[in-house]
Amino acid sequence: MVRSVPIIFHIHFYKESIYGTPQRALPETLFNKHIAEELSPTCIYIDRSFNILFINGNVNDYLKIGRGQLQQDLLKMMVNEKMNAMVRNGVRRLKEERKTIVFKGVTFENNNQTIYVDIQFSSVKN
Repeated sequence: MVRSVPIIFHIHFYKESIYGTPQRALPETLFNKHIAEELSPTCIYIDRSFNILFINGNVNDYLKIGRGQLQQDLLKMMVNEKMNAMVRNGVRRLKEERKTIVFKGVTFENNNQTIYVDIQFSSVKN
């Protein structure tokens, strides 16, 4: 069974002020957030030790997030060993080759479903 990527809506118009009355968020902030959510791919930012720094999008097909203390080690959160090996290999090659690494047409099983993805590894420049 092949699943398509779900459509996710996130709408945020107001934030609470220190006085308890809603304030409009700056238009630039809303615009930038909307662009990031609508046009950015699902991605996970990690450090050199595989600690998760930031997540964009729905990663429930790729990560297991359990109860209790938050686990930040990406390798301990992967849904299966195939994905874990793929991530380790992609990061290793990225460090060695110093160029973007892409794995196309990766298939893996999660919750009795076959999922097809392309995985890209790239460095973030300061």
